[in-house]
Amino acid sequence: MIIPLQHGLPLLDVRIGHSDAFRELCDRNLDPVLPDITVKALVDTGASITVIDSALVRRLRLRDRGVCRVRGFDGDLHADPGTREYLNYDLSLAIPGVGGGAMVRVGDLQSVGAPLNCEDYQLLLGLDVLQHCVLTLRLAEDLMEIDKAG
Repeated sequence: MIIPLQHGLPLLDVRIGHSDAFRELCDRNLDPVLPDITVKALVDTGASITVIDSALVRRLRLRDRGVCRVRGFDGDLHADPGTREYLNYDLSLAIPGVGGGAMVRVGDLQSVGAPLNCEDYQLLLGLDVLQHCVLTLRLAEDLMEIDKAG
């Protein structure tokens, strides 16, 4: 699938929601689960893990799973580059393919919640998801090509 870059950024629409494990627990207890939502994600090949904006965590009412130690991410260029702790969340994520079905789906993804403070995207898509894809950035053409791996 070929996607034009938006303002020079590799942005994708992705569907996110509660993890499959959480959904199964809610099904067993007959508890309702909020539906998945579509958000913009920035493809970040320098991030090992996916980061979800804190406002989106609240909107989806995700439960934290404790803290995750992260090095190098906090949005502050002048901060100490040491390791910091961020709340950790389980979610599901799908990258839609042509025709509306999921090209890639990760049902139980562990992500970090942090304020991204950006209007263009609400998620940083890290290598934990991108490892399931073949990604080609064609920057000279302002295009990104993404397909399912294998």
